[in-house]
Amino acid sequence: MFALGKAGLTLTQSWPWIFALYALPALVALAVVWRGVPETRPAAEVTPVKSRPISSQLLALMGIVAVTGASNAMVWPLLMIFLQDSLGAGIEALAMAYLPAAILSSFLPSRMGHFADRLGRKPLMVGGLVGGALASALIPHLRSLLLLALLWAVESVGYAASIPAERAFVADIAGEDTRGTSYGLYTFAYFLGALVGPIAGGWR
Repeated sequence: MFALGKAGLTLTQSWPWIFALYALPALVALAVVWRGVPETRPAAEVTPVKSRPISSQLLALMGIVAVTGASNAMVWPLLMIFLQDSLGAGIEALAMAYLPAAILSSFLPSRMGHFADRLGRKPLMVGGLVGGALASALIPHLRSLLLLALLWAVESVGYAASIPAERAFVADIAGEDTRGTSYGLYTFAYFLGALVGPIAGGWR
């Protein structure tokens, strides 16, 4: 966005280029998956497994995930405007403040997944969600970009701990025959919450 701005494009003119740059690696990933990833369940075609109903644990997790998705999406439409007003910071300064959190989010989930295997799913789910929630609750009281960067980093660590544990928990409770359905419901619950969140958060 900043590079296109320096090239003389307005923000409105930059969006098509930004989405095009996003679409290109997505198309490359699609081609790699289509050509290079083998069938993961070839045995099921020969020996089908018996289906079973979705568990109550999965339904409870879907509720938690929906609330999490709604709360995250509820804040984001307002957050940049609020921070610019309260901290007097521009978009570039806020982007730099978010940079440590973005870096942590890029490599921490794979590391935190090991802890989910060793310590169990629920402790990391609870600890990560509580830590992320507390960091989010403190953000409106900040008056420093440095503290904002620190809280964003803490929030990223919390969600990097909870999300791999949630997905591993889905795999644990789904069973072999409903794993795809369970992951689909898990994703559906998150984005259903993300659909409601911005509408509720941006209402006023």
